[in-house]
Amino acid sequence: MHQVHDADNVAIIVNEGGFFFLRRAQLDNGLTLIDAIPEAHKVALCGIAAASRFCAMASVIGSAEVPIAKGSWVHEGFYEFAGAATAG
Repeated sequence: MHQVHDADNVAIIVNEGGFFFLRRAQLDNGLTLIDAIPEAHKVALCGIAAASRFCAMASVIGSAEVPIAKGSWVHEGFYEFAGAATAG
């Protein structure tokens, strides 16, 4: 998992040599995955309420359309894309 900025509430899954992490896998930081998540996709580092903005790589990615649980796969079906605004 790769968290770029302390303000990020979403991180990118990095699994060298593998295609995805399995559901219920525990990552090095102690986060337990709710879903199987493909390599280079996003995972929620905390619960994200519907209509809340979230960010990864120090940039706002979007606004959640539904609540997203900690450890969930964050995919395009869950949010409205916000462009590349800086998280600050």
